Amino acid sequence: MGMQKEKYSVYQFEQQCNAAAVELMGVPVIKNLHPSQFEKISNWLESDEKVELHYPDQTRKIVEEFLRLTSRVYYKAIIGISITS
Repeated sequence: MGMQKEKYSVYQFEQQCNAAAVELMGVPVIKNLHPSQFEKISNWLESDEKVELHYPDQTRKIVEEFLRLTSRVYYKAIIGISITS
């Protein structure tokens, strides 16, 4: 039971962090799903107000950097060659 309680606390903390992050973006946040919150939820769902987010696609840059860094380690550890660039 102790492990389940600890796991629940971690998930709860993560949810609180997620809520804090979206609140900073202007999204309304509720503390629970109590019926007293239903009007706030309904107002948000019916609102035309949108939060615009821009997440640039950096996948290629991340993969290239990962390969650059790991290839140095691979060649040095396995083949014994030092790559400087």
